[in-house]
Amino acid sequence: MEAFGDTTADSTRVPQLHAVASARLALTWQQFTVVCAFVALYLLSTYLPLFHAVTWRHIQSGEWIVANQIVPRVSPALPLSDGFESGTSSWLSDVLFSQIWRHTGVIGISSAVAVAFTTLMALTFAVFYRRSGRKRLALAGVAVALAVHWPRMAILRPEILGLICFSILLLLISTHGESEDARQRRMWIFCPLLVLVWANLDGSVVLGVITLAGLALARFMDAVRETRSVWLAVHDRRFQSSVYIAEVAAVVSMFQPAGFRLWTDLLLNTHASAWWEFGGYSPLVLATSTGWCVLGIWALTAVLLRLSQRSIMASEVAMMIMASLTVIVNRQMATWFVPMAIW
Repeated sequence: MEAFGDTTADSTRVPQLHAVASARLALTWQQFTVVCAFVALYLLSTYLPLFHAVTWRHIQSGEWIVANQIVPRVSPALPLSDGFESGTSSWLSDVLFSQIWRHTGVIGISSAVAVAFTTLMALTFAVFYRRSGRKRLALAGVAVALAVHWPRMAILRPEILGLICFSILLLLISTHGESEDARQRRMWIFCPLLVLVWANLDGSVVLGVITLAGLALARFMDAVRETRSVWLAVHDRRFQSSVYIAEVAAVVSMFQPAGFRLWTDLLLNTHASAWWEFGGYSPLVLATSTGWCVLGIWALTAVLLRLSQRSIMASEVAMMIMASLTVIVNRQMATWFVPMAIW
């Protein structure tokens, strides 16, 4: 009994552990709503049928690249197109899709669609939230983007990886409560690496480089307005940094199998260019669901500009102009128009 009593006494001196969760881990109802929305989106994406032939064409192209260890100049899926060059700017995406198919089958491809699309919408939310600082406005922007993406949700194609890279670029150039110098440092660190990966995933990297060039021009216009001198604007440090970043991005974009042809084919409007991978010249038709969506964004922009009391930056005007021109000449680029316009 005495020994038993000693054991009991010793056990009482053992410290008791209690689970204490940090208050930072607790979700507010707004955060809980955002999490539930993206979980529901992921679950919905996993049940979509993989009906489109584009997915399987890219998988076949990736298998051909792995088997032959070269990037084809003619699509392996079109044996009768010998001598007719096609775009090859998505070779890394094709290889990635083919390896997912080889090792995981249909379930893996379906999961890849869900992961890619949910990631894209999450990045879109992050961009809008960083710009506005308001979760409800960011969710509203995601809802608009989702409506435009809906007809193409069940298609695993390099374009969705390009859109993910573009969303990351928009996240890098967005500022909310931070200095311009901090944004420039972030761009110098991450932008070249992003463009390098993007250039091998999808030919839409040209749109990213053009966006950076347009923002550099917009910075020059802002500098002219601030200094009222073209000479001082040319020597503005932020303008020069924006130009250097755009130049570095343009050079890095050529580190892929097509090399400089990525740009020459685009300028020559050949069928092997990245432009034709997006459908070539396909003007916007307003009497369609896409046209009504674009009109709605234009109308909402006009109303907000009328009601807003803050000054409008040239970068915002440049982004809207580039987005509008893109969708006007090619209605299939509506998925790119929405994040640029809402930004």
